[in-house]
Amino acid sequence: MKNNKVRIGIVGVVGRGQIFVDPILMTDYADITAICDINVEGMKKYEEKIGKGVKVFTNYEEMIDSGLIDAVFVATPMPLHVPMSIYALDRNIHVISEVTAAVTVEECRELYKAVKRSKAQYMMAENVNFFKDVMIIDGLVKAGYLGKIHYAEGHYIHYTGDVIDPNSWRFKTIAGCNYCTHNLGPMLQWFGNERIAKICCIGSGMRRQAPTGEFARSEMANVLMCKTESGRLMQVRKDGGTPTPYMIPFEICGTIGKVMVRKSSPVEENYVYLNTEEYDHTPYAEEWKSLQYYEREFLPKSWVEATHTVPNMGHLRADYVMTIEIVKALYEGRKLPIDIDMALNMTVPGILSIESVENGCKWIDVPKFDVD
Repeated sequence: MKNNKVRIGIVGVVGRGQIFVDPILMTDYADITAICDINVEGMKKYEEKIGKGVKVFTNYEEMIDSGLIDAVFVATPMPLHVPMSIYALDRNIHVISEVTAAVTVEECRELYKAVKRSKAQYMMAENVNFFKDVMIIDGLVKAGYLGKIHYAEGHYIHYTGDVIDPNSWRFKTIAGCNYCTHNLGPMLQWFGNERIAKICCIGSGMRRQAPTGEFARSEMANVLMCKTESGRLMQVRKDGGTPTPYMIPFEICGTIGKVMVRKSSPVEENYVYLNTEEYDHTPYAEEWKSLQYYEREFLPKSWVEATHTVPNMGHLRADYVMTIEIVKALYEGRKLPIDIDMALNMTVPGILSIESVENGCKWIDVPKFDVD
């Protein structure tokens, strides 16, 4: 597909899929040639916005079989991700799927097989991997500034205590840490996507209760521990029950340094400490540097361009940067940023966390999908 404009289809365009529309329309790498949703009335807005004779579908299979697209963005409810991805992959159409990649281990196995037999590429669109701070840290890690990474933790603090509708997906579907890719994605990136070998998960013991008397499936807070094959450790905390502003803080620890990303507000500083000669190591000295200090050296060009091109929108511009990276890679015939191995590495621990938390924080081995 190198140097040919990529023809894009978006399923779920009226919902989550809308975040891909503006970035694609702003590039010279791709055209949106088809959109699909069950909300016919809602699609009229995007049909008008996209223009250029975009074809509108209410049937996903018809869009895939239309011959109008080279790649599809799958932005539908999670239980539809795998069947829709496999249908496209079996027709050699590239798939960019929203998180999570799958909802069961068996689905993960079937998706892996479909990717391996397809001539098309698969990517899971984990947007936190494209946050500005996350990408600067990735540069620090790859340059060896922190030494050898041995531990990281990430918290997904998203208060949904006001969502007490027993029919909502967050109320009846989320359990354990099965929605943990926002944390595991960046940490696995910093760990070089080393395979997670085993996990355990424990909850805080309290659940939200709906007016109907039903209790949410998930406890209000859960902690997931992940051990890699070499023994390194990652910790995820998912907390939807504590009243607090939205936060995705991280810590990453190496043999000669540490980074703390607070992410409690857009203006709060994030900090780096390095055990090197340039730092003042006297007690109580101003030893921490702002992560912004390293921005000029490690911020990717795509982020620099985004800062000057688009307003602060779409998860602090991360949705824009991710989408541009995706369509540019397809246009240039390069590998997509988050492949099937990384997608499953950050999805499977969350799936298994449910079994672990329901069995007293039992350690569970993570299956390998390349040995079947």
